[in-house]
Amino acid sequence: MNLVGSSSGVDSSRFFQGLDPATKTLVTLAFDQFSRNIASNPIHTVSIIGRAKLIADYSQDPAAYELALNDLMTVLTTTYDKAAFLLRCKIHEKRQNYPHMLIDSSAGLGMNIYRNDPELLLFHARGYMNCQSVELRGKTYTDRAIEDLTTALQQNPSNPHEYYLLRAQAYFKKNQFDKACVDVTKVLIKFPQHPEALALFQSIDQKITEDSKSSS
Repeated sequence: MNLVGSSSGVDSSRFFQGLDPATKTLVTLAFDQFSRNIASNPIHTVSIIGRAKLIADYSQDPAAYELALNDLMTVLTTTYDKAAFLLRCKIHEKRQNYPHMLIDSSAGLGMNIYRNDPELLLFHARGYMNCQSVELRGKTYTDRAIEDLTTALQQNPSNPHEYYLLRAQAYFKKNQFDKACVDVTKVLIKFPQHPEALALFQSIDQKITEDSKSSS
């Protein structure tokens, strides 16, 4: 069944299992309206982006992911819309398809207007951190993730704690515990109960203590 660009044959209710009834009703109504718009105009960018965002935010259905990815590629064949790149990356991440997330974020960053975009750089760094690391021109994927996150932080992103936390994890992976501690502390100052940051801080503290004992 071809689900691309058409509401024909699309059972939207099955795309949004597990939601509470009120949320499912609202999401399904919005999805169906976007689908009708797309059926009338298969390149209706606003509706394609809107429908894909509903899938990225609320669905766990593999067929819905395929629909959204194909729809978003339709957008990218006509315009380099940043939202389309970001949503494709988000769906790849939900599918744990990190190589494709790396490919799509790289494609977005390859556009001059998005070259240092913080949101694309964050997905790019996550792709590096979750792919099997290889060395390219003397740098590992972890090195490249750190570079991405450092560049992104220079752009003053709206949610810097996400970037600091991921960079702290990258530094930890490289056994650079002092740098990891600096970054994770920045997260904990703003979010003292952040579970990932607390767990990482404890791991860093344990490693620093072990290193101190072994060197004494």
